[in-house]
Amino acid sequence: MPDNEPPQSPLTDKERQERDELMSRLDNWATNMDARFRIPFTPIRFGLDPLIGLVPALGPLLGVLLSVYIFGSAVRYKLPLTSFIRMISNIGIEFIVGLIPVLGPMFDVYWRANIKNVDLLREHLTPEVAARERTEKRMLRLRQFGLFFMVVASVVLVAYLWQNNLLGIGWLNRSVQAPVPTPG
Repeated sequence: MPDNEPPQSPLTDKERQERDELMSRLDNWATNMDARFRIPFTPIRFGLDPLIGLVPALGPLLGVLLSVYIFGSAVRYKLPLTSFIRMISNIGIEFIVGLIPVLGPMFDVYWRANIKNVDLLREHLTPEVAARERTEKRMLRLRQFGLFFMVVASVVLVAYLWQNNLLGIGWLNRSVQAPVPTPG
């Protein structure tokens, strides 16, 4: 195979088309549930899920039932067990916090379990995209760890120099003594 040809995907054209149609439907579903509307003059988006969650007790339960649509697609495509656990956790957290009046729907605006679950499914169905995103996440974590390490090392170094009076600012360590009054 010449070097300029892209690598062949194990999916047939029909399978790829079905996958893309499914992901399009699930993206629309998740967007409608979690991010369809925008609060004017803010970047905050919300969907039907927080609105449904305003109904006490039944709202969060209905939200879970609607989230099962995405979970059913994940079962069909045989996601790994860890992905299933993450999906169930996303739905469960949204349900439990959703039971709290007022706070629950506000949390739904932030949490967006449906979008998270569609992203998990996308990672499984499009491994080439997932591999690139994992690499980017690793690089970001590596940079964050490096920054954290430099900050900790700097604090330790300054503390050591301060403790051993090697900073050249010894006047900060001197205690101020009150002048002794002379009799007289």
